[in-house]
Amino acid sequence: MPNAAPAPPSLAPLRAELDAADDELLRVLARRAEVVSRIAEAKALAGLPVLDRAREEAHLAARCARGAELGLDAGLVRDVVSRVVRASREAQRESRAEVPNGFSVGIVGGTSGMGAFLARELRAAGLEVEVTGLDAGAPSADVASRHDLVVLAVPIEVTADVARRVGPHVRAGGCLADVTSVKRAPLDAMLAATPASVEVVGTHPLFGPSVSCMDRLTVAVCEGRGSVWMRRLTSLFESLGAEVVQVDAEDHDARMALSQAAIHAKSLALGHVLAAYPGGAPALCTTATPQLRAEVALVARLAAAPPALLVGLLFENPHARSAVARLVEELARLSDALASGDRAFVASRVEALAVALGPTLEGARASSEVLLEAAARS
Repeated sequence: MPNAAPAPPSLAPLRAELDAADDELLRVLARRAEVVSRIAEAKALAGLPVLDRAREEAHLAARCARGAELGLDAGLVRDVVSRVVRASREAQRESRAEVPNGFSVGIVGGTSGMGAFLARELRAAGLEVEVTGLDAGAPSADVASRHDLVVLAVPIEVTADVARRVGPHVRAGGCLADVTSVKRAPLDAMLAATPASVEVVGTHPLFGPSVSCMDRLTVAVCEGRGSVWMRRLTSLFESLGAEVVQVDAEDHDARMALSQAAIHAKSLALGHVLAAYPGGAPALCTTATPQLRAEVALVARLAAAPPALLVGLLFENPHARSAVARLVEELARLSDALASGDRAFVASRVEALAVALGPTLEGARASSEVLLEAAARS
């Protein structure tokens, strides 16, 4: 290889200036870390969780706006600030980390899926965890009798049966909980299967088991019986980085009918529409927009999942049918407008949607830019 051309004399002082700027950046990060430690102390004293999603989003938006004023690349600012904020959350959690004392966990259905994910996370947090499967491992009743917190991480359609088998064996003062995507029926089954001396909590991690950790993810919790374990589980999930939202079981199921059942039904229908095109989705992807790539990714995710997962979401949630019906009705209105040439109707629906989204519109639009940018380059 030919020798590299010698660096011009003017380059050395410029590099020294760059090194000095980077050193200053590191000093700023160190100063920021010291402030973060004081914030962690203040939050702990006030009993506040580490994650404050609204504050983080407002902070990121303000820093992006300031970056634009300084002529900086928006993507660079977003990436750097997001990473720094994440490091702050991690530091706050570590400074407050306490290994939960006095209780152990038995997970029925803990050999795979969400159960295995929870077992890994809880063990990493210092808890004693025993897992068993529906068809493998120690009998579920035996596991339940050995632990204070018993978690049902089994398919929705068998949760009630497993609750009836396990519930009578949970220790007095202990807790029976679940992690299914539907809450009313599992809660009723767990309440019926346990004595008054056992507390009951419904939980729903709003993510799949393929995630690497719970950082900035959401867990819904629903009250069943008692308040001690509600507080314990809330603190536990928050210590793992999650945002915990308490919601009524009936309201939870109505929400999931829209955010899971209707969304997945849309993906299933769209997937078959795309598949009917000559050459299917692969042919369409040669001229795909970023939005189509994102939609195909969601369709593929659905297609790769066990069919029983979608079947459970649709058939075990009593609100799913009406949610899917509303989706079909809205599509029928659009189809009728296309058939009649009613452009004004379509425009009015877009305008009405913008009004309905209200203050979430701009933040969601900005998030979509990030998602579509990633999809475009995938």
